[in-house]
Amino acid sequence: MSAYFAKAEKQLDTGPFFKGETLSNIDIAWLPLLHRAHVIEKYAKYDFLAPYPRVKAWQAAIMATGLAEKSVAEDFDEAFTAFYLSESTYLGTGKCCTASADQACDSGQCC
Repeated sequence: MSAYFAKAEKQLDTGPFFKGETLSNIDIAWLPLLHRAHVIEKYAKYDFLAPYPRVKAWQAAIMATGLAEKSVAEDFDEAFTAFYLSESTYLGTGKCCTASADQACDSGQCC
């Protein structure tokens, strides 16, 4: 995925959206991915977009529209995190942690 984020990073300009000031189909097409990355960061404290400041700003602009929340069920965060941040996944087990081995990760929380 990092290759796609890197391509988007190169294409993004001053924004706030992909094509500038106006929300477009490209923004809508990327909304699910940017939203899921937002949810993971919110609950697991792992930021997939940290190396891509333009993509991160683009994500913030899209999230500020409220469209992501309108496109999913009310209990989406709960259902998403119950599976993707469970003890049976990479993120849920804390394997994404960059902390030293003696620092414990809270359940579902990356260090």
